[in-house]
Amino acid sequence: MNLQPFYDLRERLHTAANAGVNLITEDFRLKRAQEAIAPFAKASPVFQKIDLMVKKLMEPSCQNRSMVLLDTLALLDAVLTTQGMSKAAGELEPLGDHADDEGFFVHYKDISSGVLRPLKEAMTTTGGGRYNVIQDAHTAAPEVFHDYRIRSLLVGCLGDSYSEMAVLAAGWLKEEGPEIIPVLKKGFDPKGKKEMVHRVNIIAELAGADENAFYLEQIPKSKGEVKEVLIESLRFDKGNTKYLMDLTKSEKGKAATCAKWALSFMDYEDIQKCYAQSKGVSCDELEDYAYWLDKAYSLKGSLEVLQDSTQEWVADFLAEGFVREVREIADNPAELVKQKEWSCMDSYFWAVRGKATRKFGYMCENLAAMSKVLSHKKTEKGQKLEFATRSFSKNLSIIIADTLVKVACDNREFLPEMADAVRRLYKQYGEDYLSAVFAADLVTRPADEVFDTYGGYLNTKGALEIVKKAKKKQSAEILAVLALVEYNGKTQKYTYSYSQTNSWKGEYRNGLSYELENGLDLRWYPLLFHYEWKKEINTQRMVGYYAYKGFDGMMRALFRVDTPELQELYGQYYYQKCKDTSGYNVYLELLRACNWRHYRGILRTHLLNNKKTNWAVYAVRRIPEVLGMTKEEVIQEMEDARALITDPNSTTAVRIDNWLARLKSGTELRELI
Repeated sequence: MNLQPFYDLRERLHTAANAGVNLITEDFRLKRAQEAIAPFAKASPVFQKIDLMVKKLMEPSCQNRSMVLLDTLALLDAVLTTQGMSKAAGELEPLGDHADDEGFFVHYKDISSGVLRPLKEAMTTTGGGRYNVIQDAHTAAPEVFHDYRIRSLLVGCLGDSYSEMAVLAAGWLKEEGPEIIPVLKKGFDPKGKKEMVHRVNIIAELAGADENAFYLEQIPKSKGEVKEVLIESLRFDKGNTKYLMDLTKSEKGKAATCAKWALSFMDYEDIQKCYAQSKGVSCDELEDYAYWLDKAYSLKGSLEVLQDSTQEWVADFLAEGFVREVREIADNPAELVKQKEWSCMDSYFWAVRGKATRKFGYMCENLAAMSKVLSHKKTEKGQKLEFATRSFSKNLSIIIADTLVKVACDNREFLPEMADAVRRLYKQYGEDYLSAVFAADLVTRPADEVFDTYGGYLNTKGALEIVKKAKKKQSAEILAVLALVEYNGKTQKYTYSYSQTNSWKGEYRNGLSYELENGLDLRWYPLLFHYEWKKEINTQRMVGYYAYKGFDGMMRALFRVDTPELQELYGQYYYQKCKDTSGYNVYLELLRACNWRHYRGILRTHLLNNKKTNWAVYAVRRIPEVLGMTKEEVIQEMEDARALITDPNSTTAVRIDNWLARLKSGTELRELI
């Protein structure tokens, strides 16, 4: 049935309504529309009723024309709605029953509009506050983020102008596992920007070599940073060796460097074989391979890209290269070391850091043997030859200590041999390598033996001044290592931290932690708390949003109060910190954890020191609340503070008098302010 006349009629009625109902009797177009539907009146009672209503609407005698118009439109809309239909070209196919399809509803969640709308708005718009909206939503209902609609929005967040948002989204997408990869590949643009870079990084981390075909397919079509990360992703498949070698020649700039970086993860034999084939000779006939390798990864090439490689040939190559470079400088009779030579040594320090190699002993012994010659050399500016304010030998010792921790984390089979090499080094060259041998023993020997061997360096009680002077230097080497040790109260284990350097691109990387299997002897704690040169300890530890510095940072990292002796030591320490420090708030919880009950003087001190009312009010509220002080203890603190004020009209005196009067008249602590 052709219902077009009824659609035309509805359109004329809407026009008539806009023009005014008083003009309907004169509307000849409406009259034509009525005549067009008149034949349908015989086909159906409903159509007949519509026809009669339109005729009545057009009669001059119609009393309530507006209501008749609305009734006519309502009936007409209802009829057209029920008679509507939709269709598509092609044969009809059954929808199917998904009741037995386990995966059909996995990525659909029943999310209310109240949850979905603000999430969609936060993920697709700009402006402040969006990060917190998304973070809070994930904390409240993480399952929502598995919904297919949210997943797609999260992928879009990878290109957000706010970098923290992109990092947040990337972390959650990685938690989805390999099944998120098709979503990341959908709509992938090899010439895109940050979003595509993040997509590739997530795919590479989740799939590795399994998506090698995808990387290879996209590289020729890509550009910029997207091409760089695609090339880097080739490191997972050893079959990419020849292609990577070709890329080192065909690409320029960072892309070529990325190819060298990825190539450093390939097997030595494969690289050598590919190079021999390019020369048309066998590996046995290859004469200039060592020269080519040295040129490809020299300082002018890309020495820094070798920092991340876990291949043993890379570690061996760096160990030999470091010794060779230093020998050239040491054998040079010139006293001054060129800036380029200094930079070369500094780069090698960072490149060999953390590398496991059978040539570790060879490298350390040769470098230590040449360090005395280097100690007499100076820079072109006439300054001492130093690295991060340390001499060559001291810096080597720190690098060795760091390397042992990294090896303990990743390549433990190398550890015994490398630790023995460090002990030989210390035995031959002395206390310049004290921190290195202490680190070696800390990760390999029982805790009591380590303390028995090295605890004496921190004990200066009753020592002569000349002995103290020597011990001050020695103890600094021990503390440089202990400052990297941390106690985890939840696991009740000690960990030794390894701070990773930024990538060769300058990207920040989180540090590593090695769990000390033998722990730390508790006899260290009294020695540390009574250490004579606390102020000269230079370290920093972040706990939450607060940075604990120096000795305070080291002891906060080692915080442990599960024995009466440790409770007493830490309690006394944090009691003084609460009294003496304006930033006392961070120490109150620590003091309470020590089961410390001697609080006398803490509130008094801050009542006297905080002249401003708001700070004094905060002290009166916060200190008793955290420490669990009684009303009587607070009154005593206030009276002690008041007794030390000589001017009764001072703001502090008046404030304390007011609080004392109210407390003594029956006001409770919670009602005081």
